[in-house]
Amino acid sequence: FPPAKGACLDLARYKEWEMPCRPDILIVPSRLATFAKEVMGGSTIVVNPGELTKGTTGGTYAVMDVHPMEREGLEKAVREGDEEMEHGVKDRVRVDIKRI
Repeated sequence: FPPAKGACLDLARYKEWEMPCRPDILIVPSRLATFAKEVMGGSTIVVNPGELTKGTTGGTYAVMDVHPMEREGLEKAVREGDEEMEHGVKDRVRVDIKRI
């Protein structure tokens, strides 16, 4: 980030890109610079692994480790009838972007 020179981003129709919910992890491969970062206050992890190949050479890819939520927290939410609970994905995920 910032966008690569020559990147075409049509912001005139950005309202059509809105999602009805917030994903925990959003993977958006593109030609832009690779990254993995927290957005929306850490409730979503966005990953751009880049391109696997660039012409005749190797590119980049992402390796993600997502650890499960603690069983006690899940059982407590079920007992209390919580329909929604904090997932804490930013504390449970590791993203490494590797070059081929």
